[in-house]
Amino acid sequence: LRQSIACRMDKSHVKTSKALSYLLRHNLRDFNVREGGYVGVNELLAHQSLRHSTVDEITEVVKCNTKKRFGIKTDAESQELLICAYQGHSVDVPNLELAPITSHYEVPTVIHGTRKAVLSSIMRDGLKRMGRMHIHFAAGELHEVTSGYRNSSEVLIYINMKSALEDGIPFYQSPNNVVLTPGDETGTILPKYFLKVIER
Repeated sequence: LRQSIACRMDKSHVKTSKALSYLLRHNLRDFNVREGGYVGVNELLAHQSLRHSTVDEITEVVKCNTKKRFGIKTDAESQELLICAYQGHSVDVPNLELAPITSHYEVPTVIHGTRKAVLSSIMRDGLKRMGRMHIHFAAGELHEVTSGYRNSSEVLIYINMKSALEDGIPFYQSPNNVVLTPGDETGTILPKYFLKVIER
């Protein structure tokens, strides 16, 4: 109970969280980006979209984000506070903190959540990156995980990890337990890698 009260986010926190997601995933060209996509918090606070935010507010957003989208650390040399988005980038980021998945036993259940409206095209053409660097998946049944899917997902697509890995498609796991893949050479996970599709 104490933790939920401490992490109650007001409108200002939500606005800060959305601004951080956009800047750290899609607008990194405006900043001095370190390895792993880390950016200085003070540099971010100078951006127009975060001009009313504070260091404490950003720290609170990182701590309270239910999907654990952000990482925060202090640079060992400069003592500067740095922040990154763990996944969801539409721009290439050097040395993201991603762990390669080498066996389907490491993540037995991998699920992509989507909408019914796009299911027919997915069943025909497969899952695509849609302007991002990776396709995202939940690393387990939805009641077991907090990241990697939208709560509004109407359709669950289970991936045959054994088959996909054997065919050379790379998969990774982010620090917040999201499974990611760039797909095949066309940025796609073809329907032949779908184990099953369930409508919720």
